[in-house]
Amino acid sequence: MDIFSIILLILLLVGSAFFSSSETAILSITPARANYLAKKNKKGKQIKEMKDKLDDTIIAILLGNNLVNIGGTALATGIFLELLKGLGIAVSTAIMTILILTFGEILPKIFASNDPERYLLKFGSILYEWVWLSQPLVTIYKYLSDYLKEKLRVSSPPTVTEEEIEELVKIGEKEGEVEKAEREIIINALDFGDTRAEDLMTVREQIFALPEYNTIQQLIKAMKKAGVNYTRIPIYIGDLDNITGIVNIKEIVELIGRKGWKEILLKDIAHKPLFIGAKTPLSKVLKLMKKRRQFMAIVVDEDEKTEGLITMKDILEDLVGEIYDEVDEVSRDIRKVGEGYYIIRGSVSLNTLKDLLNIHFKQEGLTIQEFIEERLGKAFKIDGRNVLAYKGYLFVLDDDKNMIEVRKIGNNEKKKRRKRF
Repeated sequence: MDIFSIILLILLLVGSAFFSSSETAILSITPARANYLAKKNKKGKQIKEMKDKLDDTIIAILLGNNLVNIGGTALATGIFLELLKGLGIAVSTAIMTILILTFGEILPKIFASNDPERYLLKFGSILYEWVWLSQPLVTIYKYLSDYLKEKLRVSSPPTVTEEEIEELVKIGEKEGEVEKAEREIIINALDFGDTRAEDLMTVREQIFALPEYNTIQQLIKAMKKAGVNYTRIPIYIGDLDNITGIVNIKEIVELIGRKGWKEILLKDIAHKPLFIGAKTPLSKVLKLMKKRRQFMAIVVDEDEKTEGLITMKDILEDLVGEIYDEVDEVSRDIRKVGEGYYIIRGSVSLNTLKDLLNIHFKQEGLTIQEFIEERLGKAFKIDGRNVLAYKGYLFVLDDDKNMIEVRKIGNNEKKKRRKRF
């Protein structure tokens, strides 16, 4: 045994530690973080390149790791055979197993997993050079890997899923990096592509519209009588299945004072309406509205009969929550969404609700939230939320237990998408 063999064995153990920790670091760093580092400096670009070609990087690491581990074991066996003769193999196996497991696997991987970004910025260039040097062998194994994937029909999973993003956002909120309002907007944005026009529309029965041959004066009287303050009004011929235009109140205001303005027909100042299918995704609805410069769209079914209408405000509220202007009536505790459908603050008492819902509660001193929580044993789950059926109504406790949906069972109204409070 000479000093050169001992030094070489130590270097091989260091190599084992390097490859093991590099594997952990490159797998731990996220693609998003790698993209960010690539904008900073050359080392960041190398990290991104290795992350983008992860298969090549992992193959190169495994080649290096096996090379140093096998080399170290062979060298150690030779050393101990020289020292211990017949016992050399057994002793060498035991000692190298402990050394490789401790200093070549466990400790390096723990070290790298604690701060993979810092590790890669410090040692990533060495790994990058090794991946480049081992490219001929990597290409062979990569070809073999791709061939087996094709034959076994193995598909690569997505780098990141919506569920993972949601969990990351929730973790960020718990750690104080993401505000609650930001979390709600992000999660609503993730759900945005799954929402269709019919989920947010104002249903046909609640549309305020007038015949196109009505005058501006008749429109003003009708709005006062109905107690509405809409900025855009659909007009039609015959019934709502024949909507012919949209009247903008702002343009009517500009006509006030002109001679005969009250007698102007609505059809003469209306804009061509935008029609969309009930199943149209919100993302497409938003694009059409921007392209056509329309704030309102009429939602129709397969037979082109009117099902409802949707506005730009409805879409924005799906992302950021309720938006109120100076003239909107805001109910902080109870909001009626549709017929037999309410969103109620958890602090509202049952005594307040008994007249609204026309049902009798045995414990009227409780709040609606307390009432539901007392009966969670009888509740069932829908999309992870507790739902309680009671005297013809469904009471749905939201995630943050602040707002509660109350929906009459058997209600035929088109279901509106719930907002996240």
